[in-house]
Amino acid sequence: HSTKTIIPIESFSNKNNIVVMNEIIFLVKSKNIDIKTTINSLCLNMLIKAGILKENFSCNHNAIKGFINDITSQYEKTLLTMILPNDEQDFIGIVYQALLLEGTKNAMGSYYTPQNIIDNIYSNINIKENENMLDPACGSGRFLLNAKTLNPNNLYGFDIDEIAVNIAKTNLIIKYKDVDFLPNIYCSDFLKLGVNLLSD
Repeated sequence: HSTKTIIPIESFSNKNNIVVMNEIIFLVKSKNIDIKTTINSLCLNMLIKAGILKENFSCNHNAIKGFINDITSQYEKTLLTMILPNDEQDFIGIVYQALLLEGTKNAMGSYYTPQNIIDNIYSNINIKENENMLDPACGSGRFLLNAKTLNPNNLYGFDIDEIAVNIAKTNLIIKYKDVDFLPNIYCSDFLKLGVNLLSD
């Protein structure tokens, strides 16, 4: 039942970005912006900065239009104009972890893998171009972002947290911004539904 929040400092590749994180947290608390609205706004912000969306939320990527409609249903204009760092692979995921209450994270099992562990695991994995990769509890998509593949349609992720799923989709759309695709990231409990999910 802990109501503490913790900034995951170890997740930053550039410690100077903690300043931007603190600005976001101050704004969110002072304006009483809920977490879903905050994350939707940051996702839209990053998609606009990446050139995938225009400021009126129109885009040329047909595959993601439904996803864009979902996240534009709830956003805060102030967060759309903030200058966010472009040297963090998963800045929105770090913000999300900083905003979640410790008790909520415990209940959901929402603790993201640090980058150095991901790098270590990938040092022993070689994915062939025609092979698929699955992360059954993908969170904001850090493992999938580090997969060395030119075809993002080979990447699959599942998570029970709808907000984390939206972050993972945003991260992959930005990483593969020249590909018109909707990431294969699903809000489902892979451990309960298992491989049957992949056959749908």
